[in-house]
Amino acid sequence: RIYNIDFDQLSFTWGSWLLIDKAPYNYAIESVLAIYHLAFFKLKLNVCFFDVRKENVKVINFHLRFGANKISQNEHNIYFNFKKESFNTAIKKYKRFLSDEQILIN
Repeated sequence: RIYNIDFDQLSFTWGSWLLIDKAPYNYAIESVLAIYHLAFFKLKLNVCFFDVRKENVKVINFHLRFGANKISQNEHNIYFNFKKESFNTAIKKYKRFLSDEQILIN
């Protein structure tokens, strides 16, 4: 889900990312590509802010590999941002997970 949309700051948050246990790895990538494409190209936003619980190491590593930037942390969470420019790089890296019809072009 996308929430905390701020059209003045051109920012948003996304979260409540739920995938079934043992879902294929490409499901995570496809869902992230879809969220960012919607926010960056359809809603014309520029930056995403989100947090991940520190104990959720798999998800933290996923976001770091995808290009998110760690901006702060507290005892429970790590806070990230992800910019539109980073998405443009990520789409090139991860487009192999999508069919020709799913390739997201701005």
